[in-house]
Amino acid sequence: MKAFSETMTATPIRKAKQRPTISDVARLAGVSISTVSRVLNDTAPVSGDVDKRVRQAVELLSYTPHAAARNLAVRKTNTVGLLLPELSSGFFAPMLRGIESAIRESEYHLLVHASLRSGDSDPWRRHPIGEHNADGMLLFVKSTDDEEILRNYQRDFPMVLLFFKGPRGADIPCVSFDNAGGMYQIVEHLVTVHGRRRIVYLRGPVGNQDSE
Repeated sequence: MKAFSETMTATPIRKAKQRPTISDVARLAGVSISTVSRVLNDTAPVSGDVDKRVRQAVELLSYTPHAAARNLAVRKTNTVGLLLPELSSGFFAPMLRGIESAIRESEYHLLVHASLRSGDSDPWRRHPIGEHNADGMLLFVKSTDDEEILRNYQRDFPMVLLFFKGPRGADIPCVSFDNAGGMYQIVEHLVTVHGRRRIVYLRGPVGNQDSE
């Protein structure tokens, strides 16, 4: 009886120029497509013999799983999305480098999208980051609205907010500045160290969390 690897070598399934499919792997290994999926995605135990046959078939066919299909099967993309309001400001460059560096160290990929909001009543439709292509998302202030943040929060899609707090009722982690604490320290320094009593406060635009 011929060895399994010899039998597979002598029985080509598709032309060399055509990309092998999971059906080809299943046919060559003598198992079902679902069994091949279980072996490749490690979603359920299979016997050692079946595991070996599937992996030999994958190697002989040079089969590479389709990324999108595999992500759908295992519910994992190894990608973190970053949603920004725009990319032209020089403020974003160093922040983007820091985020990308941290994500790379965690062996994840970074998917960046600028929402470029211009009065669209449903801006969420305009940026292609979500459960279909990311495991979680970083949202920069002004990149979307509270309604869409809440909708993703209710779907348990992991999010971290940058430089703003989430809408009321949503317990979403955020990374921001303690503006009130910083202002207190500045005023205390002016009063206690320099003896100042008449202090002018120039604030930013109304509605901006950094101004309030």
